[in-house]
Amino acid sequence: PPFLLFGVFLGTVNPPITNTAVSGMPGSMAGVAASLASSGRQTGTTLGVALAGSAHGVWWLVAALGAGLLALALLGTGRRAAATARHAAGLFDELSLPRPTG
Repeated sequence: PPFLLFGVFLGTVNPPITNTAVSGMPGSMAGVAASLASSGRQTGTTLGVALAGSAHGVWWLVAALGAGLLALALLGTGRRAAATARHAAGLFDELSLPRPTG
C-alpha cells in the first residue's frame, strides 16, 4: 500500500511542479528549470521510497514535511514572491540578450 500511495500522489504532484518551474523562468532557462525540478523530484522520491520501506514511524515525518511544504507553498504564492520572481526573470532576460559588438 505505501508504494501504491507514492505512485498515485506522484502522478498528481509532478505536472504542477514542472509547470511551476518552467513557467517561472525565461525561455532561455526553461531547460535548466525543468532538469532541476526533475532531479530534485527523483532524488526525493528515491529517498522517500527507501525510508518508507525501512522505517515504520516515517509516516509522521512525511506528514510533518507535507505540512511544512503546504506552508511554503502558501508563502511562495503571495505578492512578495511574485515580485521576486519578476525581478529574477528580468535578471535572466538581461543575461540571455546578445551583447553588442564593437
